[in-house]
Amino acid sequence: MSSTKSMAKCRCVSKLWSSIIRSPYYKVLFPTKPPDPPRLLFILVDQGKLFFYTSPQPKNLNPDEGSSSLVATLHHRMPIKDRMKLSGPVNGLFCQQHVGDDSIVLVVSNPITGESMILPKLTTKKVDEAKVYLGYDPIEKQFKVLSITWVCGEKDPQHQVLTLENGGRDLSWRNIECCINGQTEVGSKGKCNINGVLYYPTRVDKKKMIVCFDVRSEIFDLISWRSCNLINYKGKLGAVDNDDDHFVVWVLVEREWSKHVYEKSLPWRTLRASYGNIVGVTDRDEVVCSPKYGVKSPFYICYYNLESNSVVRVRVEGPGFECLKWSLLYMFSNYVEHVKLM
Repeated sequence: MSSTKSMAKCRCVSKLWSSIIRSPYYKVLFPTKPPDPPRLLFILVDQGKLFFYTSPQPKNLNPDEGSSSLVATLHHRMPIKDRMKLSGPVNGLFCQQHVGDDSIVLVVSNPITGESMILPKLTTKKVDEAKVYLGYDPIEKQFKVLSITWVCGEKDPQHQVLTLENGGRDLSWRNIECCINGQTEVGSKGKCNINGVLYYPTRVDKKKMIVCFDVRSEIFDLISWRSCNLINYKGKLGAVDNDDDHFVVWVLVEREWSKHVYEKSLPWRTLRASYGNIVGVTDRDEVVCSPKYGVKSPFYICYYNLESNSVVRVRVEGPGFECLKWSLLYMFSNYVEHVKLM
């Protein structure tokens, strides 16, 4: 059992234990181990439940062997009733947006420990549409939730921020100013958090752009759009285009995009139709792809090495994976489990 999971169980013993673990002196007296290496995170939606799995990133993939395998560990499960959207992961946490017929419920959760926190209702009334993003300020070590809502009769959306602090007590939304006018759409996919900046796609006066939201200063900025597949590429904002014959990797350097084109090998072209969902790029320049539509048993993911122009299929096994029948799956690479308890 991981140290984070053990601490979560200890906090449930009594209020005294919980206050001791939350104390700033706890880390001095009982320092935790260094963060674990990034892992793969799988969130499976099946039969009204969410299942959270993690597994190590596969190492030393050999394309000559044809395929490889890894074992995923089931950490936590939770029921869901309404339609749900996910924002994250950010430093190990998620923000879940549960959309009912007449309500929106926001929950921040740790999929490893099972802890969760229900957020206050948005203060905006008569909301036509709401987009919610989770961000993290590594300097102040604060999580913030950004809400973007379109109100009936108003042209520009309203922006609100909620800071997660005080152990979830006395939380409230704050209205903030956004200098970007003419936003007609905000993307629910393609968000990315890097070094305290939240990136997400938008449309401004019908033109595709990318918003940069500095989590600490709460200031917005715009950069040019390249793709909706935004990724963390070795600590920089990246974007990946995936066409029939090439991978095109864009990397943002000092507000300018550098372009890298990689011609696909023939084996990948036969797999692209089934594994067209890009979930990230590893430090070894491997594009990680998952099934594009539903998942079923046996379940495979693909690693495409840009430098060697080779592809390896990796079979994922775990409790319940043998019963998959076209279920919905969210997959994230470079997931870090070592997080501060809520």
